[in-house]
Amino acid sequence: MKITFIYHSAFLVETDKVALLFDYFKGELPIIDKPLYVLSSHFHQDHFSPVIFDLPAKGYYLSDTIKQKQVREDKRAITQRLHVNETVKNEYFKFKTLGSTDSGLSYLVELDDK
Repeated sequence: MKITFIYHSAFLVETDKVALLFDYFKGELPIIDKPLYVLSSHFHQDHFSPVIFDLPAKGYYLSDTIKQKQVREDKRAITQRLHVNETVKNEYFKFKTLGSTDSGLSYLVELDDK
């Protein structure tokens, strides 16, 4: 597992099979050659920007503090807005949403049995 700091609150977590990008709003991203999923914890401009919808992501998981109208229309089918205490699972990862000391939510992620 590799964790790369991107900028401010944004970081990238990669395994051999998948990449998770957290709270991206700007910064230089490395080349990502595996399925990418983007997660945003809340609506503050230093945790979310519509630029994420320019990324070639397989899915977007956003706090419900990010309004539906902020989700680009062509990405709505692969975007899930989440509340606290929800669980998401797919072939690569599992995570549960928890509360936050700021706004929105946090993510407890399980990747590769870690």
